[in-house]
Amino acid sequence: MNKKYSFTLTSESEQYCDMIVEEMERLFRISKKEAIGRVNQKWSACNFNDESLLFHMLPEEWANEIYYGSNSMWWKKDKQLLRPMPFREK
Repeated sequence: MNKKYSFTLTSESEQYCDMIVEEMERLFRISKKEAIGRVNQKWSACNFNDESLLFHMLPEEWANEIYYGSNSMWWKKDKQLLRPMPFREK
């Protein structure tokens, strides 16, 4: 485990998570702290030693998935229907 993320990562998967965080900051104009918190909220029980689970989507896709949720159909890009997933800062 590392200090930034609350789940197990390899160095390569940690870099990938950093890219997801950067995309969330860029796309949604949220702070780095909130983006990291949202990633941790999504994957707190995960173990990304098997990187195939993480790398099957692009960082921008993961950013949308994490921010809007799995059932949001964010890929349709109808911003009027999209609402961010609730986030509670710890």
